Amino acid sequence: MAADIICRTIQNTDEKQMVLRIRREVFIEEQDVPEEIEYDEFEDKSTHFICLVDGKPVGAGRLSILKDMQKVERIAILKEYRGLGLGRRMVETILLQCRSDMPIGGNAQLIARDFYIELGFKPVGDVFLEAGIQHIKMLYDPS
Repeated sequence: MAADIICRTIQNTDEKQMVLRIRREVFIEEQDVPEEIEYDEFEDKSTHFICLVDGKPVGAGRLSILKDMQKVERIAILKEYRGLGLGRRMVETILLQCRSDMPIGGNAQLIARDFYIELGFKPVGDVFLEAGIQHIKMLYDPS
């Protein structure tokens, strides 16, 4: 039997707490990202997304609007749900919410570079460290 998969914007503060817990598990506990880096000044200004599998929260994402760019970020899928295409669904859901009059980008962990390329992002510039993890800037090019 196929699972019921839903990726969408959060609808209330309980769901925001769920996405923050997912991000804590993936980024802070699993990848050792410092809490003060993971939870930043954009938390209350961003649009948060949740991925539910059969009603269970298993994925998170965030869309932040900066002065000159929309940033797809904080894509996190719980370890036991990876490899099922949920990250792709999350990013595609976020892209549908992006404005057409502003560039879209983000900083991808280097290990996720090819994942973002498959979704239409292009790497820009050199690899850099963020929270002790190699990243590369990516810009979305839907053409």
